[in-house]
Amino acid sequence: MSNMKKPLFELLNSPFSLLIAGFLLTTLVGSYINHAFHAESWKSKARFEIFKERLKEASEAQSSIIVISNRRIVLLGRIHSELQENRLQSAREIWKEYFQIVKEWNNNVKSNKNRLSLLFGNDVSLAFLDNNENLADKPKSLHHILRKTHKSVLDVIECMKIECDLPEKERLLQEAHNRLELLGLAHDDFSTQLRIVLRQKEAILLE
Repeated sequence: MSNMKKPLFELLNSPFSLLIAGFLLTTLVGSYINHAFHAESWKSKARFEIFKERLKEASEAQSSIIVISNRRIVLLGRIHSELQENRLQSAREIWKEYFQIVKEWNNNVKSNKNRLSLLFGNDVSLAFLDNNENLADKPKSLHHILRKTHKSVLDVIECMKIECDLPEKERLLQEAHNRLELLGLAHDDFSTQLRIVLRQKEAILLE
């Protein structure tokens, strides 16, 4: 029996057998490494495609929000200018156009906040809308600054409709003017925040 085992042992330990075993082991290891490499490569490609799609969504969100907020600001400025020139009827006509933008803004304000949180982060989302500022007299988020400016301009219209005293009208006009200036600065700051985050995302994509 031991004599039969000896040739088998010698065969298994022969250079040829060791060569075959080495070849099989190399093949198996190579196959595993190749599979692992392709799996990781696929994951990297998938992550890249997802990131690129999110960057596209962020760019579209930035554009749509800035366009509508800018439109509101421009129309509020035009209304205020008409009121300064004592052209109430003209101001009220522009207000009709403006109010359509307001309705669109209000219908999308919560979804836009969520989009900004997902695509730009919580800081940018809060700069757009901070729910804790509902009663704030000097809000910092864009939505509530717009809301306060809207109210100031509307106060001038209501004052002129009832032919209020000139000092009161002038006071309200000045208050609306101040609000519009603050709104312009807030809008610029918000736009800058969006651009900075987008540039950071673009830089990551190009790495």
